[in-house]
Amino acid sequence: MLRVVYEPSEFSIKYAIGVTTLASKENVEASSGLFSSKDVSLTVTLDEERLGEIKECFLVIDVDTSNALAPLVVEVNGQEVYRNTVKAGTLMIPVKKELFYVGNNLVVIRAEFPGISQFWKTNSYSFKEVKLQAGISGVFTKKFEFWLDKLQAQYFKYGKLQYTVVDRKGNGKLEVRLNGQLLEKGLALIGEHEKVFGEGLVKEGRNVLTFSTEPDTEYTIKDVVLTISYLKK
Repeated sequence: MLRVVYEPSEFSIKYAIGVTTLASKENVEASSGLFSSKDVSLTVTLDEERLGEIKECFLVIDVDTSNALAPLVVEVNGQEVYRNTVKAGTLMIPVKKELFYVGNNLVVIRAEFPGISQFWKTNSYSFKEVKLQAGISGVFTKKFEFWLDKLQAQYFKYGKLQYTVVDRKGNGKLEVRLNGQLLEKGLALIGEHEKVFGEGLVKEGRNVLTFSTEPDTEYTIKDVVLTISYLKK
């Protein structure tokens, strides 16, 4: 017998549509002069699941003051997405989703050097706020990964999933899948749940257990335990 998943802490799954802020900073400045420069950077860490939920991205920059000596430049993961000389006001700069990837992503806002004709001056922009936002649409799932070796997969007898529903908002169904195959789907009441399953759902190597739900519904779940029983003949 092998316990492959154990998650005692609470987590929430929900179906959502809207806008979320991925990273933000307030009261910052970008400047560039002969002897010093200052950039504004935003770091965003995305996993595969989060990146899949994003439909579009845009950078909102609230410019407080500007001497507009040279362009304001925005780069995303080293690629330039904006360059222009701007005055005080709000900028909304679209950013292609394709520029982001799984892992750490870096957005840099910098002021370009004024140039040789004004080399003694400093190009500066101050910001009330800069924020990277994303339009999202879809299910916020919870995913558990586990691995079985050849012996465990070959002599698998049955599995047992246990979890506790702490809270539910809405009347959508809770859906549980194992390696993409439906394990359980229905309106889950608050309390403890248990599901026993047989062969055909697990495999050697990587296995994925996923919780999801339907629109306008949110479940809070804890104490997820997945036990695999195997017996060599």
